[in-house]
Amino acid sequence: MTYRLLLSIATTVALAALLGGCAGLPQPTADYDRAWTYAAQPDSLGLTAFRSLPLEPRQSRRTQAAAWRDAASDAGRIEDRLRALNTAAGLAPDDVDVWLELVDLSRALGDHARAFRCLISAEACLLTEPPDRRAALRLRVAQLRAWIYRARGDRVHAQAWADSAVRRSPEERETLILSGLTKGDIGDSRGAKLVADHLQRRAPSAFDWRWIRGAAEAGLGNDGPACYWFEVGPDRLFSAPYNQDRGLIYERLDDRTRAGRFYRHAFNAWGVRDHSAVRKHDVMVTRTGGESRAWPVWIAFERHFVAGSPYAFALYALERRREAVDEAARARWTDAAVEGLGLSMRFGVEPLMARARRGHLYAELDLWSLARGDLREALRGYEALGIEDPGTLYWLGVMNNKQDRSRRALELLERAVAAAPGFAEAWSALGYARLMTGKHAEGMAALDHALELDSELATAWYNRGLARYQRRDWAGAVADLERAAQLAPGNQELIALLQQAQIRLRRQEQE
Repeated sequence: MTYRLLLSIATTVALAALLGGCAGLPQPTADYDRAWTYAAQPDSLGLTAFRSLPLEPRQSRRTQAAAWRDAASDAGRIEDRLRALNTAAGLAPDDVDVWLELVDLSRALGDHARAFRCLISAEACLLTEPPDRRAALRLRVAQLRAWIYRARGDRVHAQAWADSAVRRSPEERETLILSGLTKGDIGDSRGAKLVADHLQRRAPSAFDWRWIRGAAEAGLGNDGPACYWFEVGPDRLFSAPYNQDRGLIYERLDDRTRAGRFYRHAFNAWGVRDHSAVRKHDVMVTRTGGESRAWPVWIAFERHFVAGSPYAFALYALERRREAVDEAARARWTDAAVEGLGLSMRFGVEPLMARARRGHLYAELDLWSLARGDLREALRGYEALGIEDPGTLYWLGVMNNKQDRSRRALELLERAVAAAPGFAEAWSALGYARLMTGKHAEGMAALDHALELDSELATAWYNRGLARYQRRDWAGAVADLERAAQLAPGNQELIALLQQAQIRLRRQEQE
């Protein structure tokens, strides 16, 4: 009894600290990592360790976990709700319902990786559930996996898990909706229509079958006709994915007003309207060959895509990555940008620009095996439209320079500077390509021009220093390489070349 009483007091104190605060003070920005910390006094346990405890400690931990779940229900801030649920899961990790609550909240916040991990934990609990409930829970897990994969644009896995749900409960409404949607997403319009017809016969006035018909049209690239099927309002249960689908269709049609309205409905339906955790951003987007306009996106904890334009999310992440001052933030925004660009491609929102930007990002990260396919496909896409994209031309030129294919690099980089005469980095790479193809005077002129455009461009100083080194202009090489070393400290290749140039310059002066 004493043990249980002390734990009860500790739980009460911890809950008060979690939910307490000063009324009237502005809420601080939520911290996602802190939201997932464990807040109870007893150690958090894994499922195996928990099951090995004696009966009384297990029951005591379950009592505490129930209190934390109640706290989660009462929490006004999402950060507090997450911490309470995570603490409940750490106290009693055999409670499948807590894990499923965490799945639902993670899914609403766009953290699909976390949602999958919580699903795995939920599945591990199922063996001790009664057989009838176990069957229902396995169905729910299959459905959730299908929804999450669909939200990620992973059509193959979404359909696989929808099929798994069909095998478990072929006539269940949500299962039929998922089956029809995932068929429509992959362009199986016949299969989608069969499911839609079945649902229409069961409930002619419901929106279910119309959603599937709309998804089937969109899956075939027929966004105009797809709009017709989305004219009926959804049930609240499915409002978030339904309205996100509608928003995507209207964004592809460049209808900013309707897309923005439906994206807002999608965000509201997720039930995460906590301004300390989820914020709306209006991001300026320039369409391929078109005008610029602001598109909305809702981002959770400054990292996860909740609703809105996936391309706007990608551009926002790229800008935050550029502004990041520490490596952890830069890495986080790099991951977010890759995710957003991938979503844009999979959902057909500015797919060409998204592919090009992803290729640029991979190239900047020196991930050439990943960059190569994106860059080449983007170039083909732009050429088909008669557009010269300087960034894609530049990075392909750099890639060819690295592969000692300087003549191909020369062609690409000449096109890049013709399309963007103020592109200093492209002039620097062009100078290198000209030097490597025996055009010394033209190469030096390009490097000089790059430095006129940007006097702090380390690569231009390095390339010009390398050219002077190869021409045995030791004084010029040392001057250029020293400037490059100031701008790019720690570059070992640069430092080694500078040291060689300095040695040769001293020898020359001693002769």
